[in-house]
Amino acid sequence: VGKMPLAEKEFKKVVELEPESYDANHNLGEFYVRAGKIAAAIPYLEKAQSENPASYDNGYDLSLSYEEARRLPDARRQIQSLLKRKDTAELHNLLAEVEEKAGDYLAAANEYQTAAHMEPTESNIFDWGSELLLHQTWKPAIEVFSAGQNRYPNSSRIAVGLGIAFYLAGSYDDAVKALLKATDLDTSSPQAYYFLNKVEG
Repeated sequence: VGKMPLAEKEFKKVVELEPESYDANHNLGEFYVRAGKIAAAIPYLEKAQSENPASYDNGYDLSLSYEEARRLPDARRQIQSLLKRKDTAELHNLLAEVEEKAGDYLAAANEYQTAAHMEPTESNIFDWGSELLLHQTWKPAIEVFSAGQNRYPNSSRIAVGLGIAFYLAGSYDDAVKALLKATDLDTSSPQAYYFLNKVEG
């Protein structure tokens, strides 16, 4: 009901009563994650993980918290440990974010690719294409966004990604077509209009 200080007090009381409890530590850690208090969340998530190393949900939250706190070696190690137990697209996507922040762009692209192949969702395809764009690999980006557009023809952001990739590759006619499609799908897309103006220039 939005009474956050009271909720925190009660969660803490449970941890005091049951300091070795997985549920008590996980719940308090999760509370802090949702409150945006990542530094406060980590010790409780770590304790919960030590009590139940097989917990995927807690392990993912801990990995995400490490990544947001820029404890990248810890995040990488935790994700790799989870992958040995359960190989999921969301873990590969998170590992890609870790590698991107760590400056290992090739590893990041490979992890985004793995995630997109495992689960070719709009989001995973967009993340992979965006990573390729970010590091100026235009042709592969065009291929990824083109495949994404075939799978998700009503996705404005994939159309924008494709238009940007064409624009940066110097294929201006194709860029215009993709960006116009993006504006048809989402008339409020600032990126599409921005790059259309760039093409006109």
